[in-house]
Amino acid sequence: MNIVNNANRDVFVGEIAKALANETNEHEISLFGFAYLEKGSIQYFFTENETNAFYMQQVKIEKNICTTPIKMITRKVAITPCAEDEVKSQLQEILQQKYSEDFFRFLALINASEANNQAQPLLEKYLNNFTSETDDVLRQANYNLITLAHCVKHINELSYVELIKKSQFIKEETAQTQTASTVRILSGIAYFQPDQTIAYYCNAYLPNVYKQKIAFEKKNYIVSPVLHISYDLSNIKNHSMKDLKENFMSALKQTINFAYMKIVQEIKAFPSATNSLLFHENLNEIKSRLTDDALDAINTYSKLRNITKE
Repeated sequence: MNIVNNANRDVFVGEIAKALANETNEHEISLFGFAYLEKGSIQYFFTENETNAFYMQQVKIEKNICTTPIKMITRKVAITPCAEDEVKSQLQEILQQKYSEDFFRFLALINASEANNQAQPLLEKYLNNFTSETDDVLRQANYNLITLAHCVKHINELSYVELIKKSQFIKEETAQTQTASTVRILSGIAYFQPDQTIAYYCNAYLPNVYKQKIAFEKKNYIVSPVLHISYDLSNIKNHSMKDLKENFMSALKQTINFAYMKIVQEIKAFPSATNSLLFHENLNEIKSRLTDDALDAINTYSKLRNITKE
C-alpha cells in the first residue's frame, strides 16, 4: 500500500512539476508606446514603464513633434530572447492600423504653420516680474508657459530661445531626477472650473496626472501645464505621502495661482496660427479614410491650436 501511495505521489508531483514548467515558459509583457513624426518619417517609442512613455511623449511635444496618443497592450508570450520584440511588433501594428500615413501627413500640414508670435509681448511682460532669485518651482512654471506658447505656435523659434533664457530654468535637471532612487516626484495641474474658480489635482504617479489633464481638456476646461516637484527622501526626516502631498499642494497653489492661469487662458485664446479653412478642407478630403482614434487625436490638436470649427 505504501509503495502504491508513493508511486501515485510521484506521478502527482511530476504532473505538478510539468504544469509549473509549462507556466514558467510563458509570461505577461505589458508595453506602452506611441508613434511620432520626426524628420519626415514615422517612428515609434516603446517601453514597459508607463511613466517613461508619458515623459518621452512630453519631450517630443515640447520639440513640436507630432505624436499619437499612448497605447498599451498586454500579451502572454513564451519566454524567448525575442519575446519583447514580438510584443513591440504587435503594438506597432496596432498603432499603424489606428494612425495611418494620411493621419501623419495631415498633422505635418498643421505643424508647418508659421508661428504668429502673438504671445511674445505677453510673456515678456509676465517674466519681467521675476528675478534671478526666483525659486526653481516658479522657474519651471514659467518655462512651462513658454513651452505651451511655442507648442501652439504663438511664439516663433527666436522668441522661444530668448524667453527660455529669461526663465533661467534648466530642463535637464528635471529629467535627471526621474531616475534617482531616493527621489519622490509629485506632479500636478490647475484648471478653471466652469464658474472660473481654480481647482487642483496632484498625484505621485505621473501618468494619472496627464490622463486627468487630457480628460479635463476634452471637457474644454482651461488646464495648466503639468508642474513637478522632486523630494529627496534622504534629506527629509518625515516623508510620509500625506506630508509630501500637503507640501506639494501648498506649492502648487502658490505657483499656479489666478494670475498664472489667466496667462494660460490668454495664450490658448489667441487666434490660431493655422489656417482654419485650409485645415477643414484637407481634413474633409481624408476624413473617410481615418479611424475614430485618428479623428479624436486630430480633434485634440485642433483644440490645442484653437482652430475654429466649420
